Amino acid sequence: MRVTIEQMFELNDQVRNGRISGEVIQRLMENPDRYDDKLGRFGRRYDIMVNYDLGVDRLVAANKFNWKNNDVTSAHFPVERKGVREVVVEFYEFDRVVTGEEAAAQIEADGFVNEDVPTLLTFGKEHPIEQLRRPIVALGSRWLGSGGRWDVAFLDRLGGRRVLNLNWLHFDFYPDYRFLVFSKSAAL
Repeated sequence: MRVTIEQMFELNDQVRNGRISGEVIQRLMENPDRYDDKLGRFGRRYDIMVNYDLGVDRLVAANKFNWKNNDVTSAHFPVERKGVREVVVEFYEFDRVVTGEEAAAQIEADGFVNEDVPTLLTFGKEHPIEQLRRPIVALGSRWLGSGGRWDVAFLDRLGGRRVLNLNWLHFDFYPDYRFLVFSKSAAL
């Protein structure tokens, strides 16, 4: 469907009236596929094969990150699954600041499954450019860190370099963070 002149006038009116912010327009321009139902709720879907037998340590090594948090290990994020799993993942996004707990609950309420660290690392290896765009979080695996707080792994960038890091689950995640999920309905 092509954009009509009437729609452009309506968009302009809503921006001037403050119903749509410049931030929302910018996010739409950065990810125009975000609202395309054919692509998934938030954009493109990715078909990946996760080999759980590799474990977290080997998946981290295979990514060849420029920097990594040394607490993202097989000991801290043990893998209970075995074998290879084919999964179609996508990003779940928020238009507001959320804590990790809020994000996980909303994602699950909407019929999505929060992905784990092996899936995040497999995704990072197969699609390394994605983390250079915006951070990608895996809420499906958690580690009780030395500070007594739950940590989750995420892929990030620093000066054009690929980074693997941890964030406290109860901390804020800003709208530029994307959460790696798969749809329960897509698995049926």
